[in-house]
Amino acid sequence: MNYTQQQALKAELQKPAYTALATAQEKADAINTNISTTKFKKVEYNDVVAYLTFREKINGILAAEATNDFAREILFLSTKSKLERFDLNQPYTATSVNRLLDGLTAAGLIDSTPVDDKSNILSLADMTVAEALGLGTVKDYDVTNAEDA
Repeated sequence: MNYTQQQALKAELQKPAYTALATAQEKADAINTNISTTKFKKVEYNDVVAYLTFREKINGILAAEATNDFAREILFLSTKSKLERFDLNQPYTATSVNRLLDGLTAAGLIDSTPVDDKSNILSLADMTVAEALGLGTVKDYDVTNAEDA
């Protein structure tokens, strides 16, 4: 965080909405909730594979690679292509990723209930930005540094 951003955060923290909050984390959470928006960041294919691994879905996808185009596509993108990440800000990419995840869901390779794997994978792209202050996500140490400035 640069000096100008730190000063903007310091001024924000002096507003009544934040003075009653006790900890830096509470203040950071309040700022991120009150003056933020969600934008998309690029998603690493490795993060998708890690998610699928933790959800114990990767073995089913590996087993279906020979017979399911969607399984083959996700495995190619995550292991063999030169692409490292996807950007949901690009309309064609967003359409393609949604089609791929819908195909995996329809084939029973990822779940829609009780855990919505598609939504969880798409949420990897969510990034909270404190838009009004021109900051990224405000952390507790940003609050502490701004208050000490």
